[in-house]
Amino acid sequence: MPAQPTTLSVRPERKGRRPRPARAALARLKWAPLGFAPVWVVLVAFTTLLLRAPAWPEEAQRSFVSARVCGKCHAEEYRMWQESMHAHAMGDPIFQATYALAYRKTGGAAKELCLKCHAPTTLVTGDYDQELEITGEGVTCDFCHSVSAVDLTNSAAPFHVSPGVVGRAGSGVPHSGKQSAVLQKSEFCAGCHEYTEANGVSLLGTYSEWRDSLYRLQQVQCQDCHMRITPERVKDHRMLRFPGPLLESARTLREKPSGTADGTLRTRIDRVVRKGASLSVFVEITNGNAAHMIPTGMPSRSLVLSCEVETTPGGQIMSRQKIYRRRLADLETGQAFQDDSDLMIKPCRLVDDNRLMPQESRLEEFKFLVSPNQALTVRADARSLYHPLLIQRTEMSIQLSGDEKRVPARREQSKKEE
Repeated sequence: MPAQPTTLSVRPERKGRRPRPARAALARLKWAPLGFAPVWVVLVAFTTLLLRAPAWPEEAQRSFVSARVCGKCHAEEYRMWQESMHAHAMGDPIFQATYALAYRKTGGAAKELCLKCHAPTTLVTGDYDQELEITGEGVTCDFCHSVSAVDLTNSAAPFHVSPGVVGRAGSGVPHSGKQSAVLQKSEFCAGCHEYTEANGVSLLGTYSEWRDSLYRLQQVQCQDCHMRITPERVKDHRMLRFPGPLLESARTLREKPSGTADGTLRTRIDRVVRKGASLSVFVEITNGNAAHMIPTGMPSRSLVLSCEVETTPGGQIMSRQKIYRRRLADLETGQAFQDDSDLMIKPCRLVDDNRLMPQESRLEEFKFLVSPNQALTVRADARSLYHPLLIQRTEMSIQLSGDEKRVPARREQSKKEE
């Protein structure tokens, strides 16, 4: 008896939904006389159709899972990530204000430049209009753990991303995942923390500062300092800006508990010289344990070393300052940039750079005029200074209408009545 033609029945899709690629491939095989074809022919035909099936935008958008899903099992990592700047990369009010300005000044063109780091899932989803919930998660878990390689020669899209059920981890892969060496290398961080504008001026140089330092030779990576092992024996996903000490063995660094007191930047009054009414205070400032310059990151950040002299408790206070920063100016006008939005979208030139290099110490002299007969208290401190633009709530009151009438005193009214 001859073989009867075989049909594949496909369950109809719900109304209003596009067929998924796999189901679309099956639909093309409907009514095919598979009974007369060898098995290998059927498999080849099915595979070819499946590969040719279109990847619907909805499927691409589902390629990343929310950090909340990761948190169901990785509760401690998820809690720490929630406290990190990575989790707030999109919602940070400083970024929101700068991004709004850059977006307006470029007619929307800045969205690809800004969101590739503040919401890197957009490199895959293309959701530059922020319609997907995953975009609002900023630098979310599934993005970093889907990166298979980093190409620093491709500034527009430095990450090779393979999202899906197979996650990547630096060490300890408890489920269907792959161990990835790239997650443990500074080059992984460089995808976002290194940016050179078209004119060849470095705007973000944290990675190259590390690359040119002694720490690279000692194989101390960014993650060794900013992702320490916590007392719970997991990596600290808060990405702390001011972590513990450096320049120990890389193994010691990785095993050292997170939150250890550091001394990354040290300030010390070296000596005080007093001659008559002249007072000189020598202050030593040291970039002791940072593997990059201080300050690093956006050029709008400064380091301020202050020296203060108080004549008597509660008396006159005199202050002097030394500022360390990298100054950039508009290439066309020569004027210094006033906000980060201009800095990121306009060609610029380097004016000067007096920041502290890794392990560099400087001795600064501060001079004062004081009365020879007064007792003095001398203080010195260093602090980070930043003048970000913020969109803040304020009160606006506009009078729309009104009236005015003079009301006489009662005595004045009584005289009129008499």
